[in-house]
Amino acid sequence: MSNYEPKDMSGSLFKNDKGENPARPDYRGDICINGQVYKLAAWIKTGRDGTKLAGQKYMSLSVKPKDEQAAYAPAPAPAAAPARMTQDQRDAMAIRERAQQERQAAAKPKTNFDDIDDDAPW
Repeated sequence: MSNYEPKDMSGSLFKNDKGENPARPDYRGDICINGQVYKLAAWIKTGRDGTKLAGQKYMSLSVKPKDEQAAYAPAPAPAAAPARMTQDQRDAMAIRERAQQERQAAAKPKTNFDDIDDDAPW
């Protein structure tokens, strides 16, 4: 899997060794969309009772940029504010933190996977 580079608009999934961790994906692989390679993970799930897919098996997918793993890393904890900051200093700090959060959000790749219904029967 490490030397495999998929062609554009295609990809592959391979059975994953879950070891002792049941949260690991059942399948992992790569997919290439518009020249960008993404890591693809899949879990085999069973539809819940009370839904139209009750008892049916389906795959739940996750996609992350292959080269931008840090984009999904948790943000560092904000620095503790000094005990004696003025209100203007606290406001300026809040503005800087908000701008940093907006830059991080803009750096994340935009995908439409959030629009897909989790109960897809495939």
